[in-house]
Amino acid sequence: MTASQLASLSNISGVDFIKLVNGGNIELSHLASLGLTTGKFAISDESTYLVNGTSDKDTFTFTKGNVSVTTGAGDDELTIDATSVVNGTLDAGEGNDTFFIVSGDVDLSKLSVTGIEKIVVSSNSLSMSQSQWDTLGGLIELSDGASTSLPYL
Repeated sequence: MTASQLASLSNISGVDFIKLVNGGNIELSHLASLGLTTGKFAISDESTYLVNGTSDKDTFTFTKGNVSVTTGAGDDELTIDATSVVNGTLDAGEGNDTFFIVSGDVDLSKLSVTGIEKIVVSSNSLSMSQSQWDTLGGLIELSDGASTSLPYL
């Protein structure tokens, strides 16, 4: 399903999971109104997506694509899962926002990250640019039991 097809829906039933393709705008408030919370939808191609959050707590999982995410003032939870290279931008806005990195070997060097207060890592390894290590490195925590390879910590 495309993002524009999803945006045109006023209700949806009998659907457990939606794969989004061909890029476009995704409004998290609209997905929530349809009952499509994190884990019930995923970006399934390498297209470009613009994801807009709300002033409440937003949750979003990066899976594929070139994704620009902007969330509002809530205490947001953003996750990288099932992808190794993340492209785009992440602006978590105000609030106490957490970025979870849970997939295998993750490279964030092509992702611009702002507004994050904590990064919790349980991936095999994490790569970032030197400037990212300089600005974000102090926010990184290893999750309990993680054996992540982090070159600068």
